Amino acid sequence: FVVVILYVICLKKCSSYRNGTTPKCVVRNCSPLKGAKFHRIPSSIHARKVWLDLLNLPEKTKGRICSKHFAPSDFQIKRGGEIWLKLNAYPKPVLYELDHFGNELEVEDMEVDHHEPNSCPKTYSSLIRKFSLTLHYYSPAAYRFVRDTFNKCLPHTQTIASWYKVVDGTPGFTNESLVALTELQ
Repeated sequence: FVVVILYVICLKKCSSYRNGTTPKCVVRNCSPLKGAKFHRIPSSIHARKVWLDLLNLPEKTKGRICSKHFAPSDFQIKRGGEIWLKLNAYPKPVLYELDHFGNELEVEDMEVDHHEPNSCPKTYSSLIRKFSLTLHYYSPAAYRFVRDTFNKCLPHTQTIASWYKVVDGTPGFTNESLVALTELQ
């Protein structure tokens, strides 16, 4: 009975690769492309420590690393056309991609540390405010995308809504529209 339960648990874990779901890369902020190959962290103590140190991962990390963290020179083609990772290959925190000519490009992992104090300002400059208002006015979806891409350093949409409340809504010409007209002349 216990053997059957263990077999079912193993089938559930192993079938995640077979049923179309892709595994996740354990490297922070990495979203692998569809069709990326995944490589297990080595079980040998020395190689495992080197891999985890290079990627700045905790010691008890389990999972896989996608092929974007290996240089194209780290792979070899075996008989039958299968692509294998060389034994002496080590992952890198930078991402490797190929341009449309097949040349190697090194893509820096541009990220803002969420734990860094004062990574986003409490008050926003007039330029950021104007950019945020304009972008949100034309496309709220594009604004959310840009805000998420830059780790939420743009103001929240509720902040933008509060900025709209500050504009004087009485009938007639507003100061903002008069200033805009004088700038055109």
